[in-house]
Amino acid sequence: MKQNVDPSHVLDHAGKAHQVIDSMVLSEDEPVVVTDRFTVGTHRGEPQLSLRFTQNSIDINILKPGICWMLRTKNGKGDHRLAHQETIPLHDVKNDWRLHTNTPDKLHRVIQFLRIAEVPR
Repeated sequence: MKQNVDPSHVLDHAGKAHQVIDSMVLSEDEPVVVTDRFTVGTHRGEPQLSLRFTQNSIDINILKPGICWMLRTKNGKGDHRLAHQETIPLHDVKNDWRLHTNTPDKLHRVIQFLRIAEVPR
């Protein structure tokens, strides 16, 4: 049975749909600075974190200390708070990484890291 996919929503591990607020594509070895517009929905233009995609991982560099950055996986193993810098692997499909921009008891945004296969030309 074919399931319709709405690009404005993503499904969590339980199949529940969540609205996509924004998205970005990371090119290999090109660092991207993510501002508060993307992480918390304000428009001050304050750098929050830097992301760099390498062949099989993403380097995360926290630029705004004091925010509770929580890194979580779909299976719950390896969940922890980020302090400064971390590299997360993307080669293991079981590790569906999500970066929470605040503590679970507060309304916050979640950044989900997905590896999309190259489109054949």
